Amino acid sequence: TALVYALRNLDAAYKNFFRRVKSGGRAGFPKFKRRQGRQSFKLAGKAVRIESDCGSKNARLYIPKLKKPIRMRYHREIEGDVVSCSIERTPAGKYYVSFSVKGVQHDPLPPVDDEVGIAMGITPWVVTTDGEVVENPRHRKKLQKRLARAQRKLARRQGSRKGEDKSSRFIKQKHVVARLEEKVAEQRRDSTHKLTHMLVTEHGVIVTRDMSSSSMLRDAEKKSWKIRQSIADANFAEINRQLLYKGHWAGRTIFVVPSDFPTAQVCSKCGHKETVLAEDLRPAWTCPECGCHHDRKANGAGNILAAGHDLLAKEEHAYVTREAKAMRKKRQERSQETKS
Repeated sequence: TALVYALRNLDAAYKNFFRRVKSGGRAGFPKFKRRQGRQSFKLAGKAVRIESDCGSKNARLYIPKLKKPIRMRYHREIEGDVVSCSIERTPAGKYYVSFSVKGVQHDPLPPVDDEVGIAMGITPWVVTTDGEVVENPRHRKKLQKRLARAQRKLARRQGSRKGEDKSSRFIKQKHVVARLEEKVAEQRRDSTHKLTHMLVTEHGVIVTRDMSSSSMLRDAEKKSWKIRQSIADANFAEINRQLLYKGHWAGRTIFVVPSDFPTAQVCSKCGHKETVLAEDLRPAWTCPECGCHHDRKANGAGNILAAGHDLLAKEEHAYVTREAKAMRKKRQERSQETKS
């Protein structure tokens, strides 16, 4: 069945290619996977068999074409019916087996009568309307010296330049760099899961803002590499993704405010818009209209919660909702003027 799934992937790649060509978008022609990156193949659920007890390190995985079983660490029992099984090898040389299942029921958590708005950023990482502040763990910064030393060592190995034959020392050092990169990714994934689990457990209604690290990195091309690294480590889109599915499992209400809402620039007390804050990333500011002193992230979290109330009720009571509507109207007028 691995060949069947490979043909399905090829068919999906060609369909996506022709769909992009017809729509006029950027069409990337299907190409082979790189040998140096992640390698994986997929099997049907009926083709695999597992023999183990929960928590046992002596688990055995039986897959077709292999006479001997594969030893693996099996950390929990599989619930539901197994649909498919994916076996993957990372660039660091580790192997992982993941199972897709169906028919799993998730018991909702006990109800909590609490609502919160969260604002995300680089420093601090997350600020809630309850006054809770979570600092950015900056995992890459902690391992940056080791990673930079390993990358310099890799650059001196034979095979680092294009056209050179890769030596055994180059391949060995490349695995060292891959292990460090994988450690950073695992630490980032762990801290993100802990953060989203805490938010979903403690709050019944969570309102967040649609943010993406990739779009922020494009806007920060001219800034220093340290700022770009901090943006990449923040993992904004992954936080929202985990909140959505964990909230669905736990029976919570999760709402994502669109990204064009100027949450940090609008005073939550009087509605004055401080346009300078779009480029000036100072942590605090004072409203020139009402004189209220705002923490940038705390003010943004309050506006996010107010915007979530308006969008859920389909109303326009909050200052930030009115400002977002006015900004959209101005953009439409400009686009019509340019077309005319």
